[in-house]
Amino acid sequence: MKSFKKLLVFFLIFLSMIMAACSVLADKGESVLPESSGLLKVTFIDVDQGDSVLVQFPNGKSMLIDGGSGDMYGRVAAVLSDQKITKLDVVLGTHTDNDHIGSLPGIIKNYDVGNVYLNGTSDTKTYLAFLREAANKKLKIKELYQGDFLQVDPDVKIKVFAPVGPNEDSDNDHSPIMKLTYQKKSFLFTGDAEKSTEDMALVYDKMGLKSDVVKVGHHGSTTSSSPKFALAVAPELAVIEVGADNSYDHPDELVVNRWQLLGAKVYTTAKNGNITVTTDGTYLKLFAGKNLEELPKIFSDDKGVAKTIGTYYVGNKNTLVFHDPECSSVAGMNVKNKVLFPSRKEAFTKGYKPCQICTP
Repeated sequence: MKSFKKLLVFFLIFLSMIMAACSVLADKGESVLPESSGLLKVTFIDVDQGDSVLVQFPNGKSMLIDGGSGDMYGRVAAVLSDQKITKLDVVLGTHTDNDHIGSLPGIIKNYDVGNVYLNGTSDTKTYLAFLREAANKKLKIKELYQGDFLQVDPDVKIKVFAPVGPNEDSDNDHSPIMKLTYQKKSFLFTGDAEKSTEDMALVYDKMGLKSDVVKVGHHGSTTSSSPKFALAVAPELAVIEVGADNSYDHPDELVVNRWQLLGAKVYTTAKNGNITVTTDGTYLKLFAGKNLEELPKIFSDDKGVAKTIGTYYVGNKNTLVFHDPECSSVAGMNVKNKVLFPSRKEAFTKGYKPCQICTP
C-alpha cells in the first residue's frame, strides 16, 4: 500500500512538471495561442514606418489594427501564418493613410474576415482598393467614434474615447483612441491621433485613460503624446511603431523622454522588431524579436521635467505628501516612490497633502 502511494505521488509530481513545461511561452513571443487559452496577446508588428497590431483574444478570436503600407503585406502575413491565423474576426483601419491601411486590401482579399472598420474617407488608390475588396466580400465598412464599444470577446472590453465624429481638418485625427481592458490589465491604441483628438478623449473620460500599455500616437511625433494626455495614461510600457532612420526623425526625443519620466519602459519596432505583450489579466510579459532592452533613458533624475511635461507636482507614495519639483525633499526621494501630478487638484483627489516646507 505504501509503495502504491509513493508511486502515485511520483506520478502526480511528474505530471505537474510536464504541464508546467507545456505552459511556458516560447522565446521572443513566437508561441501560438490555443483557443480559450486564458491569455490576451498583443503583437506590435514591425512594418517599418507604419502601424500594425495583431490582437489575439482569450476566446481564440483575432483583430488586426492597421497593416502598414502595401509593401509590408508580407510581414503582416508572416505573423498571421506563424500564429496559424486564417480568419480575422475584426480588421480595423484607424484612418486612410497608406502607412496604416496599405496592406489591408490584400488582407481582406486573402483572409476570412468578419467585421471591417475604417475611419475617414480619401480619394487615394489604396483607399479605393480597400473599398473594392470589402465590397467584393459584401462586408459593410463601419466607423468608430466616442462612446462606441467593440465586442469581440465577452471577457474583454474595448471602449472608444475619441474622436467625437468625422474631422475635416486632419486625416490623422480620424484615428480612434481605444482602450482594451482584460481583467486588471489594459492597452491603449491611438493610431495617429494628434493633440486635438487626445483632448477630446481627456474631456470625455480623463480618469479612464489610465492604461498599462500604450501604442504611442503618430510614431512618436510631437504632434501627439501631449503632456496632459501622457500624464492621464501613465503606462508601464510604451511601444512606438516606427522605421529605423526614417526621414521624419521619429520618434522625437522629447516624446520618448516624456513617457520615460512618467515611469514607462519605451520600446520601438525599429530597435526591437516585432514586440509581443501577453497577459493573463494580472501580469504582463514582453517578448521582442530582437534587442529586448528598452530605449536608453535620456534624462537624469528630474532634469528637464518642466520642459517635457509642463506644470506638475511630485508626490511621495510612502508619505502621501506632494511637493513643488524644486523642493529639497524631492532631490532625495527614491524614484520608485515618485508619482507626478498635473495639478494640485489631482494630488488632493488621490489623497495627497501639500508639503509644509515648499507649500506647493
